Amino acid sequence: MDKARRLLSDADFAAFRQASGDFMAGRLDAAALHRRTEALGAASLVPDVAALCPDPDKRRHLLMAYRAASQDGTRSRVRVNCLLTNQRSARGL
Repeated sequence: MDKARRLLSDADFAAFRQASGDFMAGRLDAAALHRRTEALGAASLVPDVAALCPDPDKRRHLLMAYRAASQDGTRSRVRVNCLLTNQRSARGL
């Protein structure tokens, strides 16, 4: 993640790395990771994180969160959260 190191301060890179790891481990959902990354000023890194994600469902959810937030902000974030909740409910999670 050379791109992340160039874009972020050391402290922000550590926070980004922690959040990404939490997402990969299932401790953080896609919308929360996107919000944290956005708060760090690094939302452009979300597709890179998704590309590195070995879990296709997590990858898809993260890209959905990124695209929705990129389209129209808060209204889309609410829509993504509803979509993810509905998908989890449909799978019995």
